[in-house]
Amino acid sequence: MLKLVLKKLTELMLVLFFVTLIVFFTFRLLPGDPAQMRLGMDPAPEAVAALTAEMGLDKPLIVQYGNWIGDVVRGDLGKSMFDGKPVTELLAEKIPKTFELAVLGALLSIVIAVPFGVLATLKKNSWIDRLSRIVSLFGFSIPAYWLAVLLMLLFAYSMHWLPAGGYVSFAESPSGHIKSLILPVFTVGIINSAQIFRFLRSGMLEVISQDFIRTARAKGVSEWVVIGKHVARNAMPSLITIVALNFSLLLSGMVITEQIFAWPGLGWLTIQSILSRDYDVVQAAVLLSAVFIVIINLLADLINAALDPRIKYN
Repeated sequence: MLKLVLKKLTELMLVLFFVTLIVFFTFRLLPGDPAQMRLGMDPAPEAVAALTAEMGLDKPLIVQYGNWIGDVVRGDLGKSMFDGKPVTELLAEKIPKTFELAVLGALLSIVIAVPFGVLATLKKNSWIDRLSRIVSLFGFSIPAYWLAVLLMLLFAYSMHWLPAGGYVSFAESPSGHIKSLILPVFTVGIINSAQIFRFLRSGMLEVISQDFIRTARAKGVSEWVVIGKHVARNAMPSLITIVALNFSLLLSGMVITEQIFAWPGLGWLTIQSILSRDYDVVQAAVLLSAVFIVIINLLADLINAALDPRIKYN
């Protein structure tokens, strides 16, 4: 296990290094001058040059990259080019909002997918299985923005049950906070439940076809013990993997969902910073997203290795 942890941590550091390279140099290929955008319409060339030098954008790219990496290693993610706030302060403000949405959406997707996945497996080729597969295919195929707009039109504009968007803090209004969460959480949960359902059903059907399951049934072991003890445990690695992948992607920024529902999380911050060419904020947000993805997938690998010693990560 220790060898696996060290190997995964080494891979993590390499992935993050290449992420920093890609993010830093790719973002600077985008059109638009941050200094000119910050100064507004038709700024004086002298003012643009002075602000460019102040931001350090007049130096060679390799020097800029070295300075940025050095600051990141020291825990300094820079400052926003437009409001002067430290990037760490902006991220600390946005991450809890995204985390709350991601956790609730992931839990909802598990609550929806696991019972239907188990039931569809037990009732293979029945009308329940066929209907579940059709519904999951629908959820797997529809774009998140389409489902978000549909839920918004139905529950906000037609029935007037829920707000169409916006964020209300829990301290300001507990009921308002819960109402503002419902539509984005259901959008995230429904989309991700379809993926989890398909992986869970496929994994359980693969396990059920194994010889040791037929042997257990031949010995007279009850069906609930077979499913709960043997099938579920052996299908767990695939379920943990897909749940971890989905959760890491949710944490890295639900750009579409947050934009549609005006949810001021990490995805919303990333889009706004890209549009305004706020280099330090975008670089930190993308780097943090990569950290979320690799760490959560590392934890999933370790959990799977602990649950099933047969798993080898070469």
